Amino acid sequence: MPPYRNCTTSFFHIFLFVLLLAAAVHISGGISLGQSFVTGRVIDERSFPVPYAKLILNGNEVTADVTGRFLVTNTGIPYNVIVAERNTSSAVFYKDLTVTNPDLVLFGDPDPRNYSRAVVKVEFPPLADTSEAYVSFISREMIYCNTVVGRSGKDNVTLTVDFPFAYSNVTGDVVMIRKNPSGYQFFRKKSVTITRNPARNRVILPAKPESSTGIKSVKLFSGIADYYQGEISMSLDFLDYSKNSQLTILEVDGKKQKNVIDLPSKLPNTVRLRVNTFADTRSGSKFSSYYYTSPGQDLKVTEEFLPELVVPSDGYLGVNAATEFRYTVGSGAGIYVLEFRSRNPDMKYFVVTNETAGRFSLLSRQEFTNYGNVTFSWRVRKYLTYFTVDEFIRPNIFKNEIGYKGVLYSNGRSFRTGYF
Repeated sequence: MPPYRNCTTSFFHIFLFVLLLAAAVHISGGISLGQSFVTGRVIDERSFPVPYAKLILNGNEVTADVTGRFLVTNTGIPYNVIVAERNTSSAVFYKDLTVTNPDLVLFGDPDPRNYSRAVVKVEFPPLADTSEAYVSFISREMIYCNTVVGRSGKDNVTLTVDFPFAYSNVTGDVVMIRKNPSGYQFFRKKSVTITRNPARNRVILPAKPESSTGIKSVKLFSGIADYYQGEISMSLDFLDYSKNSQLTILEVDGKKQKNVIDLPSKLPNTVRLRVNTFADTRSGSKFSSYYYTSPGQDLKVTEEFLPELVVPSDGYLGVNAATEFRYTVGSGAGIYVLEFRSRNPDMKYFVVTNETAGRFSLLSRQEFTNYGNVTFSWRVRKYLTYFTVDEFIRPNIFKNEIGYKGVLYSNGRSFRTGYF
């Protein structure tokens, strides 16, 4: 493990101590519904396990194992929990939970130390001048792999596959779809075990397709044409595979109000068509969303009303426990994640809540003022469509979600805990 600066590490330990005190004070006034045990996982935003994360649950401190799993026995329900990770100086606070098998998300950028990255060379017959191929890796285990497109004349592509650090290899299937003027051709999945050793990761796909289908031209209407940037993509989602197992087959400019796009006229029963949207504004607010549809149907992408920060104002000085943080609702039903970041010291703190306003007692603690004025940036996310935080952390029954989902981001502001 690489060394860390003493000032950052020591402040993070103080920070964890502050969080523990804050949690203990809140819990002492709560109403317990009974005693139980909580066994769950700590995962990142890609659903990868976070090894050795620290948890403080109703005052009980435990450490997750290498697969992100943890167990707390004989604890009150509902419970508050803080999830913290030293490598990224991140902490997340969840309040009043009742789910006893939660998937607790450690928000923030994925830590490269928590996953392995493998390179896979995929070979196939040379593509004709009018053809292109879409290639990816899918698995029933948790992985992440972007689709790579092969153009005319190409006979190979290189995939980059991420998988949890706890595993030395991952098993799955390389998938390829070829498109030409006559339609789409589906190739038989090639089962493969991918390791950290790139010399072993070579896959040769069959020369002939397994099945084919025609092209169906459909209309795509975009409601994000007024955004600063917008992108819409179509991907194939494979049933019974992990949630990150997709194959992107089309990308279009979302700022164009109407597109006519060519999609497969039919799909196998085990594949669904997913419509992905990304849009952002000049102020930094943005959203991403997706929903599922069937081949042959015209498509429509609608805009979202993004949450807006109300108070404190940008650059506000002297923020403390009495300062209210408030923001607008935004569109749809969802839960909110407040995101606080400071650069000196390096620290990221997230609060998961159903509320649109709150105050945070830790901002008045002496540890902050003794360290000096701390400058934070902050924004809020809204996760659609969830009605409670319990629903957000409850593990999915199915590997892939079926309904509409989205994440809305407000613009950002800054504040300081001191006056100078």
